[in-house]
Amino acid sequence: MGGSSLQSLQPGDSAEIGPGVGHQVSNRGCEPGRYLVVQHGGVYDFLEV
Repeated sequence: MGGSSLQSLQPGDSAEIGPGVGHQVSNRGCEPGRYLVVQHGGVYDFLEV
């Protein structure tokens, strides 16, 4: 994988990650955070770290 990018999202924002692109979600704030993953087609490839 070449390079990396960081997206900082606010409540109500969304991000789209293309197929085969490694990604990670983290909460850098002080309050609890929630996120929703929507995947269409393909093999579910979640890896817990």
